Amino acid sequence: MGRACRLQNFIDIAFGTSAGGLIILELFAKQSSLTSCSDTFSKFAARTFSEPSKGTAAVASSIRSWVRLLLNDGLYSDNAIDSSLREDFGTLERLFDFRTNATSLPKIAVTATTTGNGSTILLSNYNEFWTSAPPGAKRAATTYRHVRPKDPEDEPLLWKAARATSAAPPCVSPASLSRASQTDGSRFFSAASVTNLVAYQDGGLGNPNPTDIAIEEAARMWRSEVPNDVILSLGTGFLPPAMTPKSSSFRESLRNGAAMRVWRWSKSRLQNVLDAEEIHRHLLGCLDPQSQAGYYRLNLELPDTLPRLDDAQCMDDLRTRVNKSRDEKLLTNIKLSLAASSFFVELDDPPKYGHGGHYICQGTIRVRGAFLQTCALLRGIDHGPVEFLKDGEELAKIHLEEGICLNCRRFNLPVKFLVRHLEQEKVTISIRLENNLVSCISSFPQSMDWFTLQQSRSGRLLADAEC
Repeated sequence: MGRACRLQNFIDIAFGTSAGGLIILELFAKQSSLTSCSDTFSKFAARTFSEPSKGTAAVASSIRSWVRLLLNDGLYSDNAIDSSLREDFGTLERLFDFRTNATSLPKIAVTATTTGNGSTILLSNYNEFWTSAPPGAKRAATTYRHVRPKDPEDEPLLWKAARATSAAPPCVSPASLSRASQTDGSRFFSAASVTNLVAYQDGGLGNPNPTDIAIEEAARMWRSEVPNDVILSLGTGFLPPAMTPKSSSFRESLRNGAAMRVWRWSKSRLQNVLDAEEIHRHLLGCLDPQSQAGYYRLNLELPDTLPRLDDAQCMDDLRTRVNKSRDEKLLTNIKLSLAASSFFVELDDPPKYGHGGHYICQGTIRVRGAFLQTCALLRGIDHGPVEFLKDGEELAKIHLEEGICLNCRRFNLPVKFLVRHLEQEKVTISIRLENNLVSCISSFPQSMDWFTLQQSRSGRLLADAEC
């Protein structure tokens, strides 16, 4: 993104689970920088897993580990985990709190699962949207529900939400969000409840890739009428598809007996359930063409085996692998898509029918969010002027700083263009840099009737023109 840009300024909805849930809370609830988030995550992993209490060895390699698992429902110390999370997220901050250090936080949610039936729940900083998703909008692979207490005093603390989404068995015991365990580090933390004596564990057990849940939630927030400009999905590493083993000798027949086949089948089904890439492939096939164009998946292919969940020593190696596998072209396209999604068109008046069988559309291109951040992101790609195109034809060519209104100090670029049909015709307004990279601005391609309807609902279309 560059030092002058913050990813948080270009994101409206941020969902995560397990380790991803910790990162989402660090980036968007605490508003930490990417560098600070990476350092904090490494310190947390090292403090929690590198030295298991009382010399506990690696998972499944020590009798003492399994004794601890039976007694405490987790291989690692609750006190060490809780202390690390409280130190990072604070002891008083709640997920639903108003943040004074941010003008407008995105919608944030992390997932967890119940220890009873493994159902997925959302812990969020927003109220549940009761608007039913329209037919075809529901894409989530599993059902889920929001957990929101009736009493504001029972709102989950930020560190407890982090604890719940990342409580991965058998390493970490289940988490509670009850008021009794909100501020202390007692062992009741692993057995108490929110309202119905329910404990929560790692969200990846229910849905290891919550991108589909985020898309469904977005459809409920905006009644599925606002298209998704950019969908950025980040993975934590995956293995290439395994080849089917070939075995025909008598020696191999023992390994292919009924018991071993059932074991391998069960293991395969479990891996499929926990396979975030499978959800990615399924989701990609469900998205409409417009959403597919703005969908990006970043994940690291590992050559041989996935690291253990509690292997804190692998962090440096994973960073090295990520840096070596950087796809600069893909990263540039993501940056451009994020920057372009900050621009939007606002009609000044309803389209007017003119001579020649065309409708005259007159409006203003604006920027939502921090204009200087958008400029910096585009400057990191190309330093030349920016062209605004309508269906590939130039609308305007401008250095972005020239579009700042002297009265309101905001970007304000008047545009006028013609369309033949208001309802059937899909218009595409995009930006093009001097290096010929092109990306649609927010909500395009779209019909002018759609814009008229949206602005009529908000009262902006018939209001007096403002800066």
